[in-house]
Amino acid sequence: MKARGRILLVASLVVLGVGVTLVAGAAKSAADTVGPICGTGKPICVSLSGTPDPASRSPVGTDHYMSYSLEVSYSTGFTSKLTNLAVTVTWADLGVPTTTSTYVYAASDQRCTETATRTLTCTGTPKSLGPGDPPFGYGPLIFRTATTTPDNPNDVEASGTKVFVTASSKETPQPPKGGTNVSFVTTDNPTSYENVGDADISTAGGGLTTTLVTTNAGSVNQISKLRVPPGATRGIFSLSEEDADCPTGDTCFGQHVTTQAVGFAPVNLQIVYDGPLPSGATESSIGVIHVRTVGGTVLITADCPSATPTFAEVDALHGCRLVEVSPGAKGSDKHVEISAWDISNGGWQGT
Repeated sequence: MKARGRILLVASLVVLGVGVTLVAGAAKSAADTVGPICGTGKPICVSLSGTPDPASRSPVGTDHYMSYSLEVSYSTGFTSKLTNLAVTVTWADLGVPTTTSTYVYAASDQRCTETATRTLTCTGTPKSLGPGDPPFGYGPLIFRTATTTPDNPNDVEASGTKVFVTASSKETPQPPKGGTNVSFVTTDNPTSYENVGDADISTAGGGLTTTLVTTNAGSVNQISKLRVPPGATRGIFSLSEEDADCPTGDTCFGQHVTTQAVGFAPVNLQIVYDGPLPSGATESSIGVIHVRTVGGTVLITADCPSATPTFAEVDALHGCRLVEVSPGAKGSDKHVEISAWDISNGGWQGT
């Protein structure tokens, strides 16, 4: 196919394949951290790291997840010894609590168990903590985000989740001047939920499966979808749509799609577009440009042998896609479904 005359659905996918550690196109890759916060006049300190803000609600039919970790340390300038160490974690939905986030024990640090409603007790603390001792911590602590019921207009969704951690201990010797010998500190880390239909984000992989989905929220009637399998490397996965310039010499329609995906292959990006098509656009002339992080740019025009091709099939075809064009809901509009597969890192552009 000649470069000129390509019909492009502009869709860029940034994918991190198996064994690759580079994170490209991911502005939300670093966790939000609060602390270390120390008890007032006390040597015990706590820091709490969480999923980048914002996280996603769990849409109906697919769970989404947040990840937290915590660390307890000893502050400088003290000489006492801390014993009887105890760590608890609680959480609460923000906004109207008509839905609830849930702790996922099977995917979390199993030293932290749910001992009461929305309360974790963490075991295996050191016998003591004092000057020069290394910090200790727990994580990951995985929470499924609050569910949403968009079919019920009267349901007010939670706007986020706040996680609290409390660390306490007995201080020896007891502080002078009649002070208490209980040393404790509490800190929290709020994670709001994104409320943008053109964006979706979740912790996934490492036994957690999710499907990232955008909605028809922008000026273009388009939905994108990326399934993250449980066998992927645990990480933060994101999907977003935005307007973008068309490559010189090509004809484009739809929005640009950017996805961060870590540690699985082959990768499947699905896009559904409803609206007008450029003149001459047909199922055979619509393909995918994959701008790989390593290996240059690949034009994917081969038909996939099935809706779920294997890694070997995708590799042999150097990427493949399935395209279906049908009449739209009104006038000259078309309904276009594209399912694109590839095995390597990089950014996609639908063609």
